[in-house]
Amino acid sequence: MDLCLDDMQPGLVLVHPVVDSKGNVLLGKGVRLTARHLTLLRAHGVTHVDAAPSGTESTAAAAPSAQEASMQIEEQFRNTNPDHPLISELKRICLRRRQGTGEST
Repeated sequence: MDLCLDDMQPGLVLVHPVVDSKGNVLLGKGVRLTARHLTLLRAHGVTHVDAAPSGTESTAAAAPSAQEASMQIEEQFRNTNPDHPLISELKRICLRRRQGTGEST
């Protein structure tokens, strides 16, 4: 459901990713919003997001498929050097987090 940021409380879960005016992903779908998230979204000029109470989001919203997560990460890192070791490691960590598997090695 599309909700006004001013009416929201921490604890809601994003149903869709939140993007800025340039198309950059600010928060991915499935993120449980905190007070800090709400403050940062306001700072980026976001006024509405699609969010639902915790427990009502689907499993697919919380953990994208491996292919979808990989495509999202590739899009986020499109302007970087994929051969750089730091970029490779960042992409690996982001992919694991996007899939909900944590950052453990």
